[in-house]
Amino acid sequence: MAVNQQSLATMPRASELKWLNDHFKELDNYVGQWVVIEGSRLVAADADYETVSNRASDAGIARPFIIFIPPHEENAFMGL
Repeated sequence: MAVNQQSLATMPRASELKWLNDHFKELDNYVGQWVVIEGSRLVAADADYETVSNRASDAGIARPFIIFIPPHEENAFMGL
C-alpha cells in the first residue's frame, strides 16, 4: 500500500498513519487483532478491544489510536 508521504505528513495522526504504511507487511502478524499505535511505536495488540484499550490507558495514552487488522479476503471463486 503506497501512500504519498508528503500528503501523509499533514494529516491528523500522521505518525501513526506513517507507522501503518511503513509496517504494512508486518501487519500480517496481527490479523484478527486490535492494535494500538502511539507515535511511531506499536503499544499493544490483542484480539480483545478492551484489553488493548486498557493497555493504552496503562501506558498513559489518553486518546489511543486503535485499529482492527481484518483477515485477508479470499479470492472470489466463480464456477460454471
